[in-house]
Amino acid sequence: MRPAEPGDARAIAELIARCDETPPSEGQVRRRLDDRAAWTRVAKRDEAALGVVSWRPVDGAARLSWLFVDPTERGTGLASELLDAAVGAMRAAGHSEAELWVHDGNEGARDFYARQGWQPGVERRSQERLGERLVRYRLEL
Repeated sequence: MRPAEPGDARAIAELIARCDETPPSEGQVRRRLDDRAAWTRVAKRDEAALGVVSWRPVDGAARLSWLFVDPTERGTGLASELLDAAVGAMRAAGHSEAELWVHDGNEGARDFYARQGWQPGVERRSQERLGERLVRYRLEL
């Protein structure tokens, strides 16, 4: 795992496309990598991205916005390793609270975050472009 660089944008976009029905474009990924407020790490083998994690400060909290692991790497501990690194960086940056939004119907992700100590809140919102409900999870740092 290492800090993501603009040259990783294509590999990260391809990884997210393998994991998500509505992935960001390579340009959107590049903008995230150029965002100095964002903390982003990538795990790669050769030229392929196997996992990516990213967070940035939003409204006083550290918001985890990306945690994607290649489907072939699920169950290897890579997701936990990426999340642990992000949470450590959130703490080191002085944050006392982290948050993330996950699709209400994504039981695998919801179970994973619960096992990692994240707490679901009552707050929900709709993601109009997908027609899905999102659930807010919080972690006290």
